[in-house]
Amino acid sequence: MTFPSEWAVYRKDGELIDHLSPSSLSRFMSCPESWRLHYLIGEPEPQNIYAAWGICHHEALAENYLWKIETGYDLPEINVVTIFTDQLKELVTDNPDLDWRKETPERVAKVGVSLIRCYMRSVSPLVRPLHVEKEHNLSEGFPVPIRMILDLETSEDIIDYKTASRPRKTASPSWLLQAACYQLAVKKPLAWHVAVKQEPPFVLTSIKQDYSPARCEDTRRTILFLCSQIQNLYDRYGTDEEWPGTGMHLEECWKCSFDPCYWRRHDV
Repeated sequence: MTFPSEWAVYRKDGELIDHLSPSSLSRFMSCPESWRLHYLIGEPEPQNIYAAWGICHHEALAENYLWKIETGYDLPEINVVTIFTDQLKELVTDNPDLDWRKETPERVAKVGVSLIRCYMRSVSPLVRPLHVEKEHNLSEGFPVPIRMILDLETSEDIIDYKTASRPRKTASPSWLLQAACYQLAVKKPLAWHVAVKQEPPFVLTSIKQDYSPARCEDTRRTILFLCSQIQNLYDRYGTDEEWPGTGMHLEECWKCSFDPCYWRRHDV
């Protein structure tokens, strides 16, 4: 299998797409039309409460671990809770059209704070952070750089924060490409810290992925293949014509904010 080395994919405003990310590649795998609307058209995408919740959870933990790198100690629990609640209030205020799905502000605040408290008591004391939200770039051998920011790195592994509505025994399929890209950049095992939004909330730390050189080679080929597919669809359909979608009411369609897109409108 051969892959083109050229890259010429442009946004609607004429700017070149000068890099990709694991989340961008994952979006393309899930639905090329969603990728086109987001990255080429720049279609406004209303934020939903689950995305906002995840951002606030990440920010609070990042602040704690930055402090811990400097001092060797966790922040007081109340400080991390305050960071979370302040971030949540700011995001809600700045997004009056926030899609609350089936949640309420009261439940999000209550469960979100409980999750932060649970994490700070049961998980954070055991973690010795090395880097927080460090950027990595993969460029050698790729037609366009692959940029990523890792949540947390220790001397032993990579840690990726996730939130989930129910317990899991294995990683979600939607997490795997991102994790594989992280391991291609930083050759270490990866562990997911999954905050489960139940009452009482709890944090799973048992889902892990060993480092594998063979998997890294597969990941490199997958990225090259996805880059070639993006270029092929751009060459065939351009910016303004619809790209292929999932064509089905799958989980990714339910999570997508581009509703109704062409594929949902036509109920393919």
